[in-house]
Amino acid sequence: MANRSFLLALPVLIGGLATAVAQQGGVTIPGLRGNSDTALAGGTAASGPAAPADPFTGGLGTAPDAPAAAPARPVRRAAAPPPASGRVAPVAAARPLEPMAPAPVVPPGLRQQVEDPLAETEDPYRPVGLRAGTYVLLPAIEATAGYTSNIEGRRGGQAGPVFTVAPELRGRSDWSRHALDFDLRGAWTDYPTAQDYSKPTVSATVSGRVDIAEEMRLDLRAGYAFDRQAGTSADNPRDTAVPENIETLTGSAGFTRSVGVVALTLRGDVTDTRYSGGTTTSGAPLPGDGSRDNTLATGAVRVGYAVSPAFKPYAELQVTRRVYADAASAGRDADGYGLRGGVEIDTGPILKGDFALGWSTERPADRALDALSGLTVDGSLVWSPTRLTKVTLTAKTAFEATTLAGSPGSVARSLGVKGEQSFTRELAGEAELVDLDRRYEGVDRRENTLSANAALIVKVTPQWQNVVRVGWSRFTTSAPGENYQALTVGAGVRLQQ
Repeated sequence: MANRSFLLALPVLIGGLATAVAQQGGVTIPGLRGNSDTALAGGTAASGPAAPADPFTGGLGTAPDAPAAAPARPVRRAAAPPPASGRVAPVAAARPLEPMAPAPVVPPGLRQQVEDPLAETEDPYRPVGLRAGTYVLLPAIEATAGYTSNIEGRRGGQAGPVFTVAPELRGRSDWSRHALDFDLRGAWTDYPTAQDYSKPTVSATVSGRVDIAEEMRLDLRAGYAFDRQAGTSADNPRDTAVPENIETLTGSAGFTRSVGVVALTLRGDVTDTRYSGGTTTSGAPLPGDGSRDNTLATGAVRVGYAVSPAFKPYAELQVTRRVYADAASAGRDADGYGLRGGVEIDTGPILKGDFALGWSTERPADRALDALSGLTVDGSLVWSPTRLTKVTLTAKTAFEATTLAGSPGSVARSLGVKGEQSFTRELAGEAELVDLDRRYEGVDRRENTLSANAALIVKVTPQWQNVVRVGWSRFTTSAPGENYQALTVGAGVRLQQ
């Protein structure tokens, strides 16, 4: 009887031992598992109690003649251990990777040079500015004394001393959205031995940006300039001693909407030019009849495509209308158009700017006058391979008014290059070369002005600099007897904050 009881209990013991081993190793043995996981833990499945397993098939249960077993204690399931060798654990679905933004395309020659000795440090002599609310103001003033070989700026001009005082005030907003910047510059050039030629110059610009939405903005700009016309200008009367003053007012508004890699810009520009003052060789004022006063309005549509974040080529169509203030010059009123293509470049601090080539034309209302037309080159590029070096290339084409009989005006093209180099933290240099070519349409006259300027700057403190400047210019024209050269040297101080 004892042997029979032992034989009947043996399957139960073997089944319990197998269950313990299976739970410890995370292995499922067929026949030891009920209809659900809860059966293994001593509970019930959702569909009801688990049926008792057949003891003769290796399952858990009670022998037919054995007393009913006590209810099994619930077993708390531990976290599954690492899978044993030969088993593949379930793997969660991988999260799809988001596409990376394309890296800016930068040619090797435009990449930042690692040899820059100042790349890891701040310039201790840079102006820090003044904080005024949400604005940063950068005031400065430069005073120089020197000598020039040609005060009048014409053939046979007299030499003499020259003194210049040039204040400036720049400001930029410090806002999270939108922007409003300004640049105010002036200068007074005094010739003690020829006071009639002493003159002021003024240049003021205010520019703003309104961020309407993430891909939508409004750009605004206004400017004012005051200068004196060159003594060799073909528009000066023959008996002119002191040329006329030129005042220029400008305004611009542009709306830009970007959709993906395509940007559309609608822009309107207005330029108003006025001439006044001046004296004759007898000391009498120039007539100043306002025959050259005019207003030029321009409407432009630009479509750009972002090949990459660094290069954005574009095409632009312009329509112009020029109106003269003097009724006697109504025949010079002109309509025109222009088409140009260019590229906006922004590779960070290394290369930045906008450069365009195109063709423009203006046709006067008086058909007896020829049309003004020609190739246009406009833009500015700044290349800075290191913090020690900066090179700026500028180009500009303008159609200018004239009162010369038989001429609708002139096409003026300027091309300039300026280099700035820091030799040490305390010593820097500048050099600039500008070529201005002016061609009058309808008459046989052409003018060219080549100018070169250089400066040496010694930085004493962030607020104090000593400067030495040298300037040279050469004027040549197709008219006989008007060519001249001028050389100016000076030294002074610059105070800034």
